Amino acid sequence: MLEPMLKPFGNKIQSAFIYGSVARIRDHAISDVDVMVIGRAGIADLSPALRKAEDRLGREVCVTAYSPQEFREKIKSRDHFLAAVLRGRKQFLKGGQSDLDELAGQ
Repeated sequence: MLEPMLKPFGNKIQSAFIYGSVARIRDHAISDVDVMVIGRAGIADLSPALRKAEDRLGREVCVTAYSPQEFREKIKSRDHFLAAVLRGRKQFLKGGQSDLDELAGQ
């Protein structure tokens, strides 16, 4: 359902995935959908598509967006939030685990 929202951004997004309760399949009707996007598309770029996705899903979509450089820097600095997200279950919307590992420099 969220994959079509990302298509217009093409190569501006290297990796995108759902994490949190929805990825763990422990969500409830009122749970929001947590999405991480890594690429050159920022929150301002994604906002119109996010609003459409929220209307279709009937849920809030919370996006965390990082440039590839910012993503690598946060991994190097052992950012607690990012480390927890990366350890958790993910449902990929664009790319896969190998793409994410490559972005992380692993």
